[in-house]
Amino acid sequence: MEVDIIQKTLGGYGCYQMLVYTLLGLMYMRGAWHTFNIIFLGAVPAHTCTVANRTVDNSLQIVAGECDVALMVSNATHTVNETDACSAWQYDSMHRASSIVSEWDLVCNKNYLVELSTTIYMIGSASGAVILTPFSDRFGRKRLLLSCLCIQAVIGFAVAFVQNYVAFTLLRAVVGFLNMGIALSAYVMMTEVFPASHRTLPSIAMQIFWAVGVMLLSLFAYLVRDWRHLEMLVSLPNVLAIVYIWCLPESLPWLLSQKKIRKAKAVIRWAVKLNKLPSNMVELLEPSSSPTGLSGQAEAGGQGKASDPLNTQENSVTSASNSKTLPGILDLVKTPRIRLYAILMWYLFFVNSLSYFGLSFSTPNLHGNPYLNLCLMGAVEIPAYAICMLVINWLGRRVPVCVFLLICGVTNIAAIFVPADCEELSYLKLTILMIGKFGITGSYSTIYLLAAEIFPTSVRNQAVGIASFFENIGSISAPLIVYVAKKIPELPFVVFGVLTIIGAGVVLLLPETRHRPLPETIEEIEGWHRKPTS
Repeated sequence: MEVDIIQKTLGGYGCYQMLVYTLLGLMYMRGAWHTFNIIFLGAVPAHTCTVANRTVDNSLQIVAGECDVALMVSNATHTVNETDACSAWQYDSMHRASSIVSEWDLVCNKNYLVELSTTIYMIGSASGAVILTPFSDRFGRKRLLLSCLCIQAVIGFAVAFVQNYVAFTLLRAVVGFLNMGIALSAYVMMTEVFPASHRTLPSIAMQIFWAVGVMLLSLFAYLVRDWRHLEMLVSLPNVLAIVYIWCLPESLPWLLSQKKIRKAKAVIRWAVKLNKLPSNMVELLEPSSSPTGLSGQAEAGGQGKASDPLNTQENSVTSASNSKTLPGILDLVKTPRIRLYAILMWYLFFVNSLSYFGLSFSTPNLHGNPYLNLCLMGAVEIPAYAICMLVINWLGRRVPVCVFLLICGVTNIAAIFVPADCEELSYLKLTILMIGKFGITGSYSTIYLLAAEIFPTSVRNQAVGIASFFENIGSISAPLIVYVAKKIPELPFVVFGVLTIIGAGVVLLLPETRHRPLPETIEEIEGWHRKPTS
């Protein structure tokens, strides 16, 4: 409680909080560039087979297709048709000067390699979420953030100079691995700079930076048509982040949890100065003056309650008792209500991730200008986040998630019935899918808040961690669904539509968490009614 008391006294949305929020938001924004730049790095230009030198006369006709060459030989008695596979291609450079597809001939029997590269990138991201987050708790949020930014800058520039597909894919997996460390560190630091009473709106509004990042990527790709130059451009801001060493403070809650009192006092003094609070508040806010006496224990060799032999003995007994009953992952499936909630939440995380990334990576398959389409994909996210911030305190969590998922599901099903070969209706289909992206964005931004409020404190981190695992399965599967659309164009709409409509019904089986205190134990969850009581 000491940290939250200090943060409340420092203010909710003061200059200090908004400065840190903006700095972290800019770092969060550039994460979208690395995630979605494969849309342009792996753009598939129009292509035809290169016809080998042949002696052409009136008896030989050659028709070059995308993946084969048709030969028709005619003579006086009969006609012979032959088909040869392509060994080389000619590419149309109207939209992109170059891409990995045109440079390494990733077409025809190799046309799955772009989506495979994206899937491996997502596996790298999922690995980063698991492996890097403990380092944030051990060494600090700022140190991990800046380390990942610097390493990612080097790897990102290395990607721009690779000469083969394997090196490209492996290095991008490392970029994704580091990208998740940057995103999670930035997000955690953002939540920790605000007091608990002011944390909900910034947590959702943070996603607006991501949406702006998607829109900016479409502008960068439009201006920079060479894939190597584009990769260098999106990696460049990491180098500029070196100024964060001086202007970004470490997380105050983390400093206090690690007993780094001197550094915590420095952060408090800076916050007081930026927020223009009375100078005498520094002494009042310093941890050594707090009721809990946390820093007194840290700086006086652990004196305080722990120095009392009776207290020490009592605490050791209590700790031993607690260690025997410490809840674990298996406790999520031992009792019926928490087991149901856990399964439903994991399904919702999977569906939201699959549909969000699936619709985003489907941008090249949509009719029209790919740069404008991606820009619109990012633009529709902003009103979704704005509406979420307005309705979650008015309607709660369940109803908005249900409505958003229904919007996504219905629009995806409706897109199936728009003829793909009808030019006049192509923009109608694009509009329908943009509405679907709006819906899944609104659901995705709310589901994390619902998860944090529905799981008890005793297993919250473990439960959300497993939910993140299913979320990563969704993001890893999304590129594969998009690849299948090359053969069965309607399949992604069927998958996204059906799963999100089921999700809309699933979320109604969960309890409403608005106005309900955060549960501490699984026993509290088992005693919950469907609606919170006064």
